[in-house]
Amino acid sequence: MIIFLSQTPLRLAGSKGRILDQDPDTGLYRFEFVDLRGTDMEAIVQFVFKEQREQIRNSKM
Repeated sequence: MIIFLSQTPLRLAGSKGRILDQDPDTGLYRFEFVDLRGTDMEAIVQFVFKEQREQIRNSKM
């Protein structure tokens, strides 16, 4: 799987993994990372924290 973390600047993260299941209501998949490199894991964690901060900021407005 390749994840696009941002368009500008282009930031990608990639990993092998397996699909665990799919939510019947939303159609979203649960994915388990396998052999995730440390740099890709750090990029994903930073992306998630950034998105969470943004959602918190927007919810307070």
